[in-house]
Amino acid sequence: MRLPDTNDGGPCADRKAVSPPCPTVAGSAAEIRVFFDLTTDNGEEWLAAASALLDGDEIARAKRLRFDADRRHFIAGRALVRRALSRFIDVDPADWRFVANRFGVPQVSAPAEGRRLRFSASRTAGLVMVAVTTAREIGADVERLGVYPSEVAPHFFSADEAEAIRRAPQADRSMLFFRLWTLKEAYAKARGIGLSIPLPGLSFRQFGETARLTIDPSLEDDSGNWTFRLFQPGPRYVAALCVDVGRRPPVTVEMERLPVCRETPPHSCGP
Repeated sequence: MRLPDTNDGGPCADRKAVSPPCPTVAGSAAEIRVFFDLTTDNGEEWLAAASALLDGDEIARAKRLRFDADRRHFIAGRALVRRALSRFIDVDPADWRFVANRFGVPQVSAPAEGRRLRFSASRTAGLVMVAVTTAREIGADVERLGVYPSEVAPHFFSADEAEAIRRAPQADRSMLFFRLWTLKEAYAKARGIGLSIPLPGLSFRQFGETARLTIDPSLEDDSGNWTFRLFQPGPRYVAALCVDVGRRPPVTVEMERLPVCRETPPHSCGP
C-alpha cells in the first residue's frame, strides 16, 4: 500500500541540507549508502534519458501505469537504482538485470558479481531514494509529510502505536504517523516480503533517530536481528532504514544526492 500524497513537496536542497546528518547503523564492515534525487520540474528530454537506462520489462511496467506522474516517478526510481548500483561495481547502469522474488521484491540477477549487492528503493511525490549495501538484508522507505490520515492507524498500527499517536499533541501527530509508517515499510522490505506482512504485528517505539521493535510471536522473527534509523532527506520528507545486523560491528551510513541523469552534459545518464 502506498499512502496518499497529502501535501505539496518543497524543493530539497543540496547534500548540505540533509537533516539530521548521516546516521550510524550497526552492520558489517561493508558500507551502507543512501542515494536520493528530486523528480520535480524535469522535462521530456530528462525523461527520455532516464528511460534509456531501463530494460524492456521496466519500460513495459511504466507504460502500464495510468498517470503520467506515476510513470515519471517509476522511471526515475528505476534509473536511480541503476546509477546507485554502478557506484559499487564498474558496470554501465543500463546493463543491470533484475529478478523479482515471489513477493515481487527485486534483486540483482546480472552481472554475476552484482548479486552480492542488496538494495531497497522507495519513491514518493517529488523524491526517489535507494539504499545499497553488501551481503546483508536492508529495507528503506521514504514518504512525503502530509496530513495525518487518521483512518489508517486502526488498520495498520498496533494498539500501542495507535494510542501513542492519539496521545501526541495535534501538531506532532503527522510526523509520528509517517515515522512509524516508514519504519514498518522498511522492515517489511528488509524481510523480503513487502506489505504482505500483518503490520499490526509490528510495534515500534521511537528514541530520537532510532527505534525499538516488538514483533508478534506469530511472525517468527527476532527483533534483535535488526536495527533502525530515521532521517530526513529533505525538509518535507521522512525516511527509515532497517538493516540486518546480527552481532556485527557498526558502520556509517553515507547519504548523497545522486542525480537520476547527470547534469553535464545535459540530459545524459550514466555512471
